[in-house]
Amino acid sequence: MEGLKSLLEDVAEQAKVYDVVDRTEALVRRRRYVRLAPAATVAFAVGVAAVIVLVMGWNAAHRNRAAGQPTWQQRADAIDGVVNYHRTAPQVVNQKEHRSGDLTYEMDPPVAGHHHSLWQNCMGDVYTSEVAEEHAVHSLEHGAVWITYRYDLPADDVRALAARVRDTPYLFMSPHSELDRRVSLQAWGYQLKVDRVDDHRIDEFIDALRMNASQEPGAACSGGVAEATGVPVNLPADRSGGVIVRPVVASTRETDIASGA
Repeated sequence: MEGLKSLLEDVAEQAKVYDVVDRTEALVRRRRYVRLAPAATVAFAVGVAAVIVLVMGWNAAHRNRAAGQPTWQQRADAIDGVVNYHRTAPQVVNQKEHRSGDLTYEMDPPVAGHHHSLWQNCMGDVYTSEVAEEHAVHSLEHGAVWITYRYDLPADDVRALAARVRDTPYLFMSPHSELDRRVSLQAWGYQLKVDRVDDHRIDEFIDALRMNASQEPGAACSGGVAEATGVPVNLPADRSGGVIVRPVVASTRETDIASGA
């Protein structure tokens, strides 16, 4: 009886998903006969894409549960050497307020805490100078994984890390002063430190925690601070439209790595 009950619940949930798909298809058919303004067309397309993503995500999560696969938290905890600050320092992980100016963090590099209102761009961005921790922590809140490395890391190793990071959404890297290990990875509430860039645990950490550890699912990783400033940037909003204009400093990003600098 318990198995039959579970099966009926699964069928009911799947029916809900198909109902959403049917509604979306009906909207698409209606779109053929209704002339929409360009802005409305874009909004319509975004809405349809969001529905598709939600349906695909539900199906993936359902398959994982049905197959008895571990959750992302279980996969993260299974990584040898990973520190889960949700357990060891929940008071830090629960600090999520926007603050201005220089902030002090208990961990180095930080993995959570109060942060600046602007985040660091993290769409596979490769920085060759230190980024402001206050911006980086905000990126972690959005679900990014931040890879940091010591300045004395060999150039070939830096390029290997850059190749892994480049153009991967919710991932970014930068050098960091005074690391006690050669490479340190941060996600919101989690940290892993290693000495080799070919350590398999790097990929395991990224696979388990990138986007999954987000405190604000769906929050952007673009449109933030694009330069490696080392200190927090306080940029006023443009009064005409509330748009923040952020300069790009290419020399602090991956161009130096590409040129072998």
